[in-house]
Parts: sequence; C-alpha cells; structure tokens
Amino acid sequence: MFWFFFLIALIKADSIELQCPPATASIQRLLDEAYISGASVIVLNRDEILYQKGIGYHSPPIPEQRQPMNAVSSIFVLASISKTFIAVAAMQVVELNLLNLDEDINKYLPPRMKIIHPHYPNAIITTRHLLTHTAGIGVNLAEEYKFYLPGDDFTKTNLGDIIEKYLSYNNSWLPVPPGHNITSYSNIGASLAAFIVERVANMSFEEYVQEKILKVLGIDKKDAGYRLSNFQDKKEYLVGHYIYNASWLQTFQHMVPQINVSRLYVPFYGISRYPAGYLRMSAYSLSLFFQSFLNNFTKLLHNLSSVEEIIHVAPQTSYLNMSDSKYGLMWYWKVIGGRRLIGHEGSVPDLYLDWKKYHSQQCSNSSEVTSVVYREVGLLNNEFEKLQQDHLVSFNEFLSTKLNCTIQISTSFADISKQSQFDLEEEEIFLSMGSVFWN
Repeated sequence: MFWFFFLIALIKADSIELQCPPATASIQRLLDEAYISGASVIVLNRDEILYQKGIGYHSPPIPEQRQPMNAVSSIFVLASISKTFIAVAAMQVVELNLLNLDEDINKYLPPRMKIIHPHYPNAIITTRHLLTHTAGIGVNLAEEYKFYLPGDDFTKTNLGDIIEKYLSYNNSWLPVPPGHNITSYSNIGASLAAFIVERVANMSFEEYVQEKILKVLGIDKKDAGYRLSNFQDKKEYLVGHYIYNASWLQTFQHMVPQINVSRLYVPFYGISRYPAGYLRMSAYSLSLFFQSFLNNFTKLLHNLSSVEEIIHVAPQTSYLNMSDSKYGLMWYWKVIGGRRLIGHEGSVPDLYLDWKKYHSQQCSNSSEVTSVVYREVGLLNNEFEKLQQDHLVSFNEFLSTKLNCTIQISTSFADISKQSQFDLEEEEIFLSMGSVFWN
C-alpha cells in the first residue's frame, strides 16, 4: 500500500453549468484542472449503457505519441475495486455449501497453516470477519511494500505463504479481538478471504475469477485479468503509470526499490497479494460487472439472500475512528454529498478509478446538474492546497502527520434508498476511470 492523496472534482455544479450529457470540452477542462490526463466515462442502468466516452490520453504530455483514451479498450488497474469480486466469489462458494462464513477459517486452511490472533489466541477468526474488516488485522507497512513486484513476478509467489508470513508478525495485528465489530480496512484480510475461496474451490483465485465470474459475464481473459501477460496482444491499451512530482520520487524509490521507478515513468508491476487490488480491465468490461450488480447478480448468484448478505451492515465502529465507511461483505456504505451510497474505493499511485450509482435523477433542459466531488478521507482542503503549492514538502513528513490518509484509487458506490430492500430498478451507475498525474 502506498500512502498518497487525491482530490478529484469531476463536476462542480456551483461553478459550471453543464448540459446533459456534458460536452467533452467541459469534462476535459475539469480533468485538466485536476491533473488527470484522461478518463473513460460510462453511465449505465440495469438494461443499457446510457453514455460512453473516452476523453484525453493514457499519459501526461510527455511522450511524443500518446494513446487516446477509449472506454472500451483502455485497460486500467481496478485497485481495490478488485475486492468486490472477492465478495461475489465468497458468496458463490457459500451457495455451493463449500464455505460457512461463520466457521473458524482454520477449517479451510492447509494443516500446516494456522491463523490465530496473537493477542487473543482463544478467539476464532471467521471468513465473515475477513470480509467485513473486523478480524483485528492491522497494517504492517514493512511487509506491505514487499508485495509490489515488477511485471508478472507475483505469479512466482505463493498466496498462502505471503499471507502466513505477514500475519506471523505481532505488529500485523491490532489490540482488538476479532468479531467485536471494530473495523479496520485490511488488504491482507481480503486476500486471505480470497485464499479460502481458492482452497474450497480447488483452483487458484485468479482462475476462479476468470471461470466463475468474468467468463459468465462474457468478459474474455484477453480483456481482463490479474496478469500483464493477459494483454500480450493489447499492450498499447494498458494505461501507464506515472509519478509527476519530484519531491515524492525518492520516497517511492526507497519504499519499493524492486519496481525500479525512474523519473516520471513507473514500470508496470503487480502485487503478490493480488486478489485485493490488481485485477485489470476496461471501463466497458467493468460496466458489465456493475450491470450485473444492478440486476442482483442474477448471472452469478442464485439467491437474492446472497446479495442481501453482501450489502448488509451490522453495527460497527471504526478503529480509532479512521473511517466513516460502514462495511458489508467487502462492499461498504458511505455518505457523500448527503447521499447514502454503497460500493468501494481503492487506489494505486498513478490512476484514479471511480464509479458511483445514483438514484434515478435524469438531466433536464432546466440545466439541473448533479454535483459530484470526490475527496479522499484524511486531509482538509487547506492542507491539500499547501501540498499542491509546496512541492518540497517531504513525503515522510506528510506520512508522519497524515497516517490515516491512504492512497485509494478505485471507487465504487451505489445509492440505495433502503438497505433492507435491494430494488435497483430506478438506479443508474456513473463509472469513470482516469489516469492521474501531478506537476
């Protein structure tokens, strides 16, 4: 996990009057103001795509030839939106009676692998705890940085081994017992849930997602996957990685020397805990998954109760009040702009991916515009302005005072009026993906 900050203002209704759909030039101007080189934008409902557009380019204005953004073909890293696939996979194996969310996870792990909270050895950890971020797992940055590997080198690692090693350190755990409804977002916890799916399904999680989710939705393995090699014939469509801030370059080089970051360009890389953040696909392919969500995942799940399980939120409290999110199974609820949304956020150091689902609120000739401002939790506006104006602020200084502000680049949210009622007939999704850079 890299620590970073993004403030993305896609539409500011109080300062810009937009038509519906907004003109490409209007969107481009907003992207330029937010230092986003390009974006893929899709608006859809449960039946059809209402708007689809690629705007700008894959990269900042550095290369002589730049690849135009395309909503259908431009391939992005989904970052933590990948976790929403873990929840669906988990409920699929629950429906097959291969997994009980409330049993001790050690029942499903290899005999040699036993996961116990070192501070509460008598408390069991369940898959539900992992999926709701209530297992008591903390963040061990020293180990997190080791997960980032160049190219497809993550395929040379064993998912179970890297999880077991991470959790073998006492400082990878919080001083709170599992299952006490105290939430703390955990990448490794999500990956452990995926590993359990891998175990009970008797196939790698990578293969499971390809066969049981993507293939069912009509998404070819050449259009989506965790490996760069999936896109061997489509390398030009991979959205590149850039760091456009010299003051942070040395920090990244120090934290993840194995990636060989040099100047602005970050070579393509993967993560050994890949299920939690490194699924790749286009905005269009991702829209097929979200459209399935709008239709209660009828192609992927047999029971409506499985969908309700995913979005249900039990009483919970965020550890040290670090988040205002309320977790279901990986998917979580959040209030943004006074609207209650469900979905997910996530990020990598160079891309911003975002989807939001709105209540039916059609644009009209009266110029009524939905205002959407995305701002990562952790910094006040004046703090952001300071960072933006003073490029010499050291990254370590930033970290020392803003430890709760994590880089999160995939965002997915849905507006549902009643949590107990999963009726999405009048809902629409706004989906955007953008390549972010800083100057």
